[in-house]
Amino acid sequence: MSDRQFRISRRLAMGSTLAAGAAFALPGCSETLSTMPTDGAAAATWTRSSVTSAEGKAQLATYKLAIEKMLALPPSDPRNWYRQAILHLIDCPHGNWWFFNWHRPFIGYFEEICRELTGDDTFALPYWDWTADPSLPGEFWGADKQPNYLDPGSSYFYQNKTDFMAGLSGAIDAFWAGLTPLQKAKLAKRHGATTLADLKAAVKGSYAGGANARGALAQTGKLNSVATKAVALSVLQTGLAATDFDQPNPPPLPSDKIFNSPITADHSKVKGFEVIEGQPHNNVHDSIGGLMARFLSPVDPIFWLHHANIDRIWTVWDKIQQAAGRSDKPSSGVAAQYYREEYLFFVNGKGAPVARKITASDYMSTASFDYAYAGGSQVAGPTQEAAVPGVEPYTIEAEIQKQEFSVADPATANVAPQDGSELALNALADADLDGIARINFTPIEQGNYRYNFYLSPAGASPDLDIDGKDYVGTFVFFGTPHMIQETPITISLKAWLADNQERVGEDLTVHFNAEPTEANESLAANETGASRPGRLNSVALYIY
Repeated sequence: MSDRQFRISRRLAMGSTLAAGAAFALPGCSETLSTMPTDGAAAATWTRSSVTSAEGKAQLATYKLAIEKMLALPPSDPRNWYRQAILHLIDCPHGNWWFFNWHRPFIGYFEEICRELTGDDTFALPYWDWTADPSLPGEFWGADKQPNYLDPGSSYFYQNKTDFMAGLSGAIDAFWAGLTPLQKAKLAKRHGATTLADLKAAVKGSYAGGANARGALAQTGKLNSVATKAVALSVLQTGLAATDFDQPNPPPLPSDKIFNSPITADHSKVKGFEVIEGQPHNNVHDSIGGLMARFLSPVDPIFWLHHANIDRIWTVWDKIQQAAGRSDKPSSGVAAQYYREEYLFFVNGKGAPVARKITASDYMSTASFDYAYAGGSQVAGPTQEAAVPGVEPYTIEAEIQKQEFSVADPATANVAPQDGSELALNALADADLDGIARINFTPIEQGNYRYNFYLSPAGASPDLDIDGKDYVGTFVFFGTPHMIQETPITISLKAWLADNQERVGEDLTVHFNAEPTEANESLAANETGASRPGRLNSVALYIY
C-alpha cells in the first residue's frame, strides 16, 4: 500500500444519502433497510406489483389480453400496438433531464388503453424488478410458449421490416397528414424528419422482427454479465444517493450527486447520462437487444415492465428526498424551463389526443395517474446525522495518459491521490463506501459499442475482464444513431470499492475500452481503421 496517508472516516461514509438521508427497500433484494408503508399505497386506485408476485401474475394475464387486443386494432387507431411504439420513437427523451418525466405519462396512458380494451378497470401494469431477478420473467420467452403475445419474435408480430412497413404505411401517411405545425417542429428536432419520407425511413430503420426481435441470449431468458452487474443493488444505491434533481450549472463537479441526466434546451436533445439512466436502464435495453436496443423498443412487451420499474425507482428517490428534508423537484433557477416542456403526441385510453395535460409539470407525481407501487417505494425518516460537518468527500482527478481508444486498444489515465488529503486510509476497514466516476468521452464514430471502465493498480497488468476485480462498470448508448460528440457519463464505484478498499489511496490506472455490441452493424469499418477512434477526455473519481 502507498505510504501516502488518507482518511475516509466511518462518519463520512455513513453520512451518504442512503444511510443518513433515508432508508429504502427494493422488493426481492437481499438487502432491505428499515421501511414504512409506501406513500399513497392505501389511497391509490391502482397498485403496480412485481411480476413475480401473485398480484403481478394476475396483472400479467390482463396484459396479455391487452396486447392481443392492441395488435388486432387497425393501424389507423393510435392505440394499435405498433402505433404506441412509434410514439416512443418520435418523441421519447433520452440522455436528458426529462427522461423519467416523459416515460411516466407514456406508461400511464398505455395503462388506460389496456383497461379500456380489456374491460378490466382494476388493471395496473406489473413491473420487472431486475435487481431481484436479473433474467426475463419466464412468461416472456421460451420455445414451449410459442406463439406468445409476450415475445416479439413470435408469429403474432410482424416478422420483418417489409411486412411491418406494408402494414403500417397507410397509417403513417395519415398520421403525417394530421400533424400540427407544432408537432412537425418537434419531429424535426427529434429526427430531423421534415418530410414523410424522413419519418418512414426512421420507422423502418428501427424495426426488427422474427429471430432478430431479441438477441440470442435474451431468447434464453438471460441478461448478459454487463447488464446483470448494472442492475445490482449497489448501482441502485449509488443512483439513489443523489441529492439533487438536476445540476443547473453544467458540467457538474465530481462531488455533485445528481439524479436526472443533464439539463438540455428541450426533450429531443441528448447530452449525457447519470447513473440510473446510463447503467441499469441502458444496459438492460442493450442486453435484450433486437427491438429493445432501438427506439421501437415498446414493440417488445418487456419494455413496459422495464420502464415501470424505472418509474418505481424514481418514486423511491422522491421518498428518500422527502424523508431527508431535501427537494425532489427541479432547482429554482431552472424549474420554469423544466415544467413548461410540452409533450404533444400522447393519446388516452379512448385514443383521443391528450389536449390538457401536455407539460412536464403535469407528471411530477404518481397522483397524475392515481397509482402506487407494492413494495419498493418505502423509506424511513431522516436519521440524527444527515451530514458530516467539515469533512469533504474524497475527489481525485485522473491524468489522461493515452487519449484515443478503439476495440482492443484502451485509453488510459493515471489516478494519483493527492498528498495532504484530510481523508486517511486507517478508517477504511469498517467504512461502507460509495462513489461515482465522472467520465467525459467522445464515442467511436461508427458502430454500436459498449464502453467499459476499469481501475487497476498502477504498474500491474490490468484484468480487462467483465468478471475481473478491476472492472468497474459499463456504459452503452440506447437506440441508434448514438452520439458522436463529447458525452459525460456517471458510473457507480460502489461495487468496486467493496472489493477494492485496500486500493483506495494507492496509485491506480484507468482503462477505458470499447467492445462491439451484438447490434453493431459497422464493425468492419471500425476494425479496419476507417472510423475515427474514440477519445477519453476526462475522468474524476468521487468517494464518499
